[in-house]
Amino acid sequence: MVMVDIEKILVISSSHVKIKTMDTNRNKIDHELQKRESYLRHRRQRFWQIWVPLIIITLVILGAAALMIMTLTGTNTGISLSQYGDTALIWIFVPLLLIAVVIAVALAGVIILNGKVLRNLPRYAHPVQKVFSQVSGKVGNLAQKVVKPIISIKSIGAGVSKAFSSISGLFKK
Repeated sequence: MVMVDIEKILVISSSHVKIKTMDTNRNKIDHELQKRESYLRHRRQRFWQIWVPLIIITLVILGAAALMIMTLTGTNTGISLSQYGDTALIWIFVPLLLIAVVIAVALAGVIILNGKVLRNLPRYAHPVQKVFSQVSGKVGNLAQKVVKPIISIKSIGAGVSKAFSSISGLFKK
């Protein structure tokens, strides 16, 4: 079995690696960016639109957590656990109620539009019904004309067959 010394391999392989660095003057680029009006506006917006709401929400969550911990440990906060439960239930039902209101408004809109369409439907449906009645009559006449020769040939064939069977039945007796 061949024994390989891993430390020698790592030392040999690490001594042959060259890292090329890129010559950039990062400080000069950063300094030029910081002078621009758009960058300054971005920094202000970042503070007021990202950091301030994030800090406020974090403080509210931490305050609510502290209030819950104080209530659970028995500290007199003036709020009972049932009030927390009721508040949580309200916050669970509010989105569901909003969705229900949106669905109810959409349903009312569909009902109103359906009523308007049904009110105007007879005015437009009568001419359409006339056209389809005419088309139906013409298709029926055409079908009768196509089928009439076939029916008459089969009818004559059935009559002849019945006549021969009647005649042949007389002779068999």
